[in-house]
Amino acid sequence: MSRSATRKRIEEKADALFYEAGFEATSFADIAGAVGISRGNFYHHFKSKDDILDAVIDRRLAATQTLLEAWETDAAPKDRIRSFIRILITNRTKIMAFGCPVGTLTTELAKLDHIAESRAAEIFGLFRDWLADQFRALGHKDDADALALHVLARSQGIAVMVSALKDEAFLRAEVSALEAWLDRLPVQTSTKDETTVFIIYLRFSENKSAASDFMSAHNEWIAQGFGDGIFQCVGSLTPEGGGAILATGESREEIERRINTDPFVEHNVVIAEITEVDVKKTTPALDFLKA
Repeated sequence: MSRSATRKRIEEKADALFYEAGFEATSFADIAGAVGISRGNFYHHFKSKDDILDAVIDRRLAATQTLLEAWETDAAPKDRIRSFIRILITNRTKIMAFGCPVGTLTTELAKLDHIAESRAAEIFGLFRDWLADQFRALGHKDDADALALHVLARSQGIAVMVSALKDEAFLRAEVSALEAWLDRLPVQTSTKDETTVFIIYLRFSENKSAASDFMSAHNEWIAQGFGDGIFQCVGSLTPEGGGAILATGESREEIERRINTDPFVEHNVVIAEITEVDVKKTTPALDFLKA
């Protein structure tokens, strides 16, 4: 086994042992035994257990960032938040046995007054910032961070209780309750008198013939836009030129991110063009564009 492969194996085994047995209770000998190397060979890679801890935290930070990037592929902010909530279900077996890996490590390091406590807590910071971004995308500009902390705290509380009770039914009920709370959370639109409206043109490309292959997924994407309160009107460009969408309630960056998840755009069936309009005056029937 190469030096880099051995080091990676040490980090993997140390990560698992710190989670399952705890940082303080895990010895060099435990890790060396799990990897299948001598203690002498072990010291060629790490000089102290704190060095291993730093590597494990780096490993967890990288894994968390990769996970968050994967969740970004979900079209709607509520779906992204739901992915975070449902990780409790995905990891239920380990959570019932050992608790939350982030919460248990940060709690143990806090008790030890360990210098690495703040670095371990950076994982919570990644989740907090990412969740806040999702709530801002839902229009909660002023309370996005408070909502992010609420979801984080609720999920940590669920993990602690599930680890103590070993009760999967309780876990599923609590996850369902948290999802129901999220579903009830309103999508807020801008309160400014002058609101940005986006006209999105989806013009057929040379790959128009593939439209039928992705029509069902495209229609689901449109339905999600209406469900999120972002799409206000959808229609066809004539003659057979594609489609157009009237959208409000998100920034241009958020609109671009949403458009890029349209299956038609992803598979080059259409070419998207976004026109930004600053609404100054409307008829009474369109006052909602300034709401």
